[in-house]
Amino acid sequence: MPRPVTRVGVGGLPLGILLLVLCLLLPWMESKSHPRASRTPPQPSAALEDGAVLEHQTLLDDGRVTVETTRYSKSCGELIVGKELPAEKSLPRRCLELSITNKSGSPITAWVATSELLSPEGRRISWGSHAMDSILFEHDQQIRSRDTHRVDLGDQAKVEFKAVIFSDGSSSGDPTWVDRIVKNRRQEYQDIATALKTLRAACQSGASAADVIQQLKDLQRQKYAGLRPSDPNLSMMPIFEIVSTNLQLAPPAGGGSQVSLDAKISALTPNLLSMARRILNALPPISDHPVPVGEPLDSHTP
Repeated sequence: MPRPVTRVGVGGLPLGILLLVLCLLLPWMESKSHPRASRTPPQPSAALEDGAVLEHQTLLDDGRVTVETTRYSKSCGELIVGKELPAEKSLPRRCLELSITNKSGSPITAWVATSELLSPEGRRISWGSHAMDSILFEHDQQIRSRDTHRVDLGDQAKVEFKAVIFSDGSSSGDPTWVDRIVKNRRQEYQDIATALKTLRAACQSGASAADVIQQLKDLQRQKYAGLRPSDPNLSMMPIFEIVSTNLQLAPPAGGGSQVSLDAKISALTPNLLSMARRILNALPPISDHPVPVGEPLDSHTP
């Protein structure tokens, strides 16, 4: 944010008063000229002495988002507590921190990076992906405009930042990974639709809770069957597992008789519909696939 300019006429207030006003304004002006941080960075301490920072790299800076990595000579644990740890409590590893600064006017709703580790023999091994998606996972916080999000990645040999998606639907980074984020969201929407369809069929057929839970567990296994551990896959909601777990939950203490399957399904349905609509609102329309596969959401209400 540009610093405000104060114009003073020659016939203005006495110099002493003007200096006092400037002293009061400077802290406010400084706070406005720096982005807020979503997590407090390590404070100056023994862990951040001269020479603690081994390497600093800018991975992406396109005017909308700046992504940087900083490698420290200390472990992540030592940086967090601000002092050296006993040998038995600290692994002899260096900490790599990833920072993402949102310079745009729209919050970042998702980002993804991949990393590699060094094997004892010196070979690089794919470690998978590091990602956030606040559309799929409500506990993942969006990165607001001018905020900086920091993540300690441990002792990674290499980090590649792939992409970010903003709340207005725009993106930065590798289009292939942007597409993967969108496809991941679309798949989660379809899984919720499948879960709702399974629950509705159970209500209509009078199926037992055990049968419905088994169907959901089978769907969960099928979902992960095609994934290869060596690929850097994005995080996915275990939606079928979540639903089956909720169906197995016992009634709260003092809650009286056993809750019926129909009652549990009726209680779950509004939450599933809310999740589906949140994802649907974040999905961009595309010419050959304007809406996700699946029946209209309202038709899934038991």
